[in-house]
Amino acid sequence: MDRCDSHGRSRNPPAWCRSGFMLHVLVCTWDRRIHRHSDDVEAIRRLTTREKALLVGSLRLLRKLGEPWLAELLGPPESGRGRRFLGEALELETMLSGAVVRTPAWQSGTHAGKRPRAEENAITACIVCLLDALKQHPKPAAAVSNILEKAGLLRRSRGGAAGAKFVAKRAERAGPKAKDRLGPVGNIVWLLRSTYIELRERLLEISEIPDTSTMWAHRGRAWGTTAARFRRAFHGYCRTRGWRAHTETLSRFEDELAVVQKHEGAAGLAQVLRNLAGDPIR
Repeated sequence: MDRCDSHGRSRNPPAWCRSGFMLHVLVCTWDRRIHRHSDDVEAIRRLTTREKALLVGSLRLLRKLGEPWLAELLGPPESGRGRRFLGEALELETMLSGAVVRTPAWQSGTHAGKRPRAEENAITACIVCLLDALKQHPKPAAAVSNILEKAGLLRRSRGGAAGAKFVAKRAERAGPKAKDRLGPVGNIVWLLRSTYIELRERLLEISEIPDTSTMWAHRGRAWGTTAARFRRAFHGYCRTRGWRAHTETLSRFEDELAVVQKHEGAAGLAQVLRNLAGDPIR
């Protein structure tokens, strides 16, 4: 039988904490490739390493000096010449030093010169996601180490007992960084979770919760509001994220409400529900 919290919500792991999500995480980490922009441009390939470094350094200096300095040379900011010049300089810098990270689920930009660090960040994000999926396991670090080793994502020196220690230490070091969507680790964690949710949304035929369901009254009381407001708030949540209104989305919605209640109390929770429901601002 499912364990429930004080709101009567199931404490089973959310959708991403299942075998499908673990496979998604492993595939996206294993089949992660970095493609340099310069590989496609003959003019850049002809440059020596020193010439490329000098060009990148000059373009970065221009960015550092900024539009005010360029205005003294190219005219006032109103002309837009300095802004356009900086835009072209940024594009050239990206072509010279940037790269694209491609996985089966997404692609994003990165700096080609930071490839080793980027790969380590990807492994860290993979570890964070797998540990979260296996948090009910009696020995989660050892289990994750074993999975990574079998997937070819763990160095030989990190196998066995050393692997479990490596996994635990890497997760501890990640800490709050894993929750920062704009950070080098947190962004990958967010991409792994969000792309899996989107994949499930496209592939699985899950029935939406009907407006006539008695569940609305039950969930509304659990969160200290009316059935109608809770239903409208949930539908507002679904619209802002582009998700369908089914039970898995409801579980994610209530998980977020629990975080709001923990940090902002009953008043903050009530305000969030009113905002999502589209109630007039007080």
